[in-house]
Amino acid sequence: MEATFVETRMAQLQEYMRRLLQLPNLTSHPMLIEFLKVPDPVKPMLFTKASPRSGNSGAALSSVHSGGKHISYPNKSYEDRKVYELVDALQSTTKRVAAIAEFEKFFFERRPRLDVEVVRYLFMGSTDRKTSSGLLGACGNYGYSNVASRAALDLICRFLDVERNKDAHTFIE
Repeated sequence: MEATFVETRMAQLQEYMRRLLQLPNLTSHPMLIEFLKVPDPVKPMLFTKASPRSGNSGAALSSVHSGGKHISYPNKSYEDRKVYELVDALQSTTKRVAAIAEFEKFFFERRPRLDVEVVRYLFMGSTDRKTSSGLLGACGNYGYSNVASRAALDLICRFLDVERNKDAHTFIE
């Protein structure tokens, strides 16, 4: 191949990627983030509200694929989406311990402030279900895994520990 052809194609690809990344809903798509190998510290920047010049006044869209279902959380903050994704994983995945460990790492490294309703969802899950689908439900679900139940209970203990969690009062309410 000629050097000019390669340079031209590189420039065209760069322009294509620049335009692609201006689409607000696409920049938060998990497949694109994985393809581009976006580092973890940069990911929260992609989930913030789109700038006014982008023409999108809402928050970016986060998606989770779980159990063959496509679950979306429009207009949720990055921190809130992490909670919803954990509860979804507790309901539908076979990797509950890994999901709990990932959320625990996220929470205690970033120390996000969660509002009372999000904390309630984290503990109880959806209110329209007869059984708890959040962390409390995972604690009592020994039929799935004793290890996952223990991991959920340990995380709840860490949330309620005033010495480890400066926002423990929010979780205690």
